[in-house]
Amino acid sequence: MFVCGVPKDSDEFSRVLSVEQNLFGGLSVPPAMAFQIFKTRPEIYTAILGPDGAVAAYSSAYPLKREWAEAFIAGDITEPDLMPSMLLARHDGLEGSCVYIGSVVVVSQNDPLTKAILLASLLSWRVQQLKAASVKRLSVFMTPVAEQGERMIR
Repeated sequence: MFVCGVPKDSDEFSRVLSVEQNLFGGLSVPPAMAFQIFKTRPEIYTAILGPDGAVAAYSSAYPLKREWAEAFIAGDITEPDLMPSMLLARHDGLEGSCVYIGSVVVVSQNDPLTKAILLASLLSWRVQQLKAASVKRLSVFMTPVAEQGERMIR
């Protein structure tokens, strides 16, 4: 059985972060900063864990303050520059906000059908988060790192 949700503790988050670092290394938020972000807003990260507790898929979605979203889009900052102070606080509404999709990853050991189901599950989880927060409109942006990411964006 697969389980989808926000990593429940730093151990689960460490497993997500390990996959992230193995795939993207210096292109992603540095580990120490990622832990600070996780402590500040754990719901940024969604993980699907397999029956053995291994990460099967995960995603990250950073709700940025307007000035930092604009700086990111302009190329003045990149993902490794992200810090908790650049994020909207929990009490800030997400309506009309700008969210950077940092990662959408399905671990490659899965067959194509399972990968598709895991990807759909990540999207469903995010939609439910937004629905629970009564968000009706927001802007999202992402930068592909691999060919699969380009296909997903299209």
